[in-house]
Amino acid sequence: MGDYEKEIEDITGLDEREFIKIWKDHDKEWSDMRHIETHGLRCLRMLNGEDAWETSLAAQRRQDKRPMLSENLLPDFVNKPHGEFCMSAPQAAVDPVDSEGDQKVADILKGLIYNTSYQSSGTAVHRDAFYSLLASSLAAWRVGTRFVSNDSWNVEATIKYIQNPFSVRWDLTAEQPDLSDKKWAMIIDSMTESEFKKEYGEKKWRPVDWEK
Repeated sequence: MGDYEKEIEDITGLDEREFIKIWKDHDKEWSDMRHIETHGLRCLRMLNGEDAWETSLAAQRRQDKRPMLSENLLPDFVNKPHGEFCMSAPQAAVDPVDSEGDQKVADILKGLIYNTSYQSSGTAVHRDAFYSLLASSLAAWRVGTRFVSNDSWNVEATIKYIQNPFSVRWDLTAEQPDLSDKKWAMIIDSMTESEFKKEYGEKKWRPVDWEK
């Protein structure tokens, strides 16, 4: 992998104290939203043929040594719309909508969007995200930038799938349904100190005191 394929670092302008303040201010709201994650994880388990019985009923039947029969019908309700989505392969459209609109400009923008999607395997990203949405009610991907080559300052847009949508946190003051008015978003990940230093370098490692 060439260096130019590494994403350009997102500079948020937040120092350590500002980041911790944001985290603490929204920790309660995120805690209140964890029922969505709990529901999504249970949906995934049920899709996999698990948790078909309520916990209390399953425990009682195990204690009584009674059978627990189940038939998993959920995959059909996920696979059918997902297959239809894959067959239709929807693409972004750009259309001039007013007197200021220009069809030639719209065609250029559409070509740029298509090229970004092609270079980033955008079809696969949207396909996997749609499956995740059907299976757990949550899905996520990110749009970023990268250098076009090792010896150029020019950048191009990229699309990347976020494998774990439960790791995404966003500004809860956002009011728009698509969160277009959010001020920030973050992706939470767990890694050891050695893994962090290997991925981001020794200089960026800095222990955080959450009690401050």
